[in-house]
Amino acid sequence: MLFIVSEVELRPVPTDVEAHSEAEPRITIERAGGVKCDRCWRYVPSVSDDPAWAGLCERCQGALAEPIHG
Repeated sequence: MLFIVSEVELRPVPTDVEAHSEAEPRITIERAGGVKCDRCWRYVPSVSDDPAWAGLCERCQGALAEPIHG
């Protein structure tokens, strides 16, 4: 895993910045959009409104729906 964040967006260099060998990469950090899953705390576009899965993202719903082996 390269980043431990909700979302990463790579953008091209703005046209007003000269591209030369000494140019430094730019990093911008912004608050994540969306809503926070009650289980995993990831910020996602939406969570479930279904009472059985209320507040859970799709990934958590899938994880909890899988039968336990062992």
